[in-house]
Amino acid sequence: MPRSTVGVHDRLTEAPGIDLSLARQVLATPATETIKENRRGRVDRVEIDGEFFARKHYPLRGARRWLPFLSPSSRARRSWQAARAGSKLGLPLPEPICLFEGRKETVLVSRWFDGEQFHIWHARRIQQGDIEFNSEVELFRWLGRSIAEVFTGGFRCSDMAPQNLVLAGHPEGPWSFALVDLDDATVDRCPSPQEIEVSLAQLAHLPPTVSSTCLKRALDSFLAAGGSQLLALPEGKAALRNLEQRIANEVSRLQQAKESRMHAKEQEPHRFSGWGLDRSGFPI
Repeated sequence: MPRSTVGVHDRLTEAPGIDLSLARQVLATPATETIKENRRGRVDRVEIDGEFFARKHYPLRGARRWLPFLSPSSRARRSWQAARAGSKLGLPLPEPICLFEGRKETVLVSRWFDGEQFHIWHARRIQQGDIEFNSEVELFRWLGRSIAEVFTGGFRCSDMAPQNLVLAGHPEGPWSFALVDLDDATVDRCPSPQEIEVSLAQLAHLPPTVSSTCLKRALDSFLAAGGSQLLALPEGKAALRNLEQRIANEVSRLQQAKESRMHAKEQEPHRFSGWGLDRSGFPI
């Protein structure tokens, strides 16, 4: 964990309007819990005076340990830059607090968005029976419109996995969401039609708890909200069918890759494996 006092070889950058003492405090405070940890880093949840923050640690290896400031394309710096740019534009991204760059690790701190991964939130509503048909219809239409606004705002990301879309709100709405894990994201220009198609397929790669009808509603809403222009989609039913088929093919490829990874780990997959859901499709 970074020291509360930044050393001569370290650098601490706080976002505009953020008090330096808060940035130092979040860096020095022990984690309330560790949300995720692997060889690529660790995500901690930190509480200070009743407010929660996400603290993401990026270990530095090799030459980057000695030249951390000369790695402008590092994952942490990309996340920081995307969050800063998105905050100015009002995009649904985590609010950045500070970026600590040290010899052993880089640490990115943002305000905690209190929600659940979209598919977990949706599965929980199904389990509890507290989402009505009309509300579910409007949820997916709203989501389609919202994603169109995100792309129009210049958000590009090569990792638009549904696990990175965190949703909050009552079953009947209103809802809000945040796109988290910005390591592969930039906010500078509208993505290309090809990039958007890949992102739509990643977002559509969901467990069977989400019906194809729901996904169709989201796509139709996306197209009506400006997605057709973003995709440069020709008019006519044939062009729409071709788009849907390309997305379906990419979703199938993503699912096959997911199943291969689970088999490699000697797991016994079921239709909800790898989604944080049990065999009945309910949150674990």
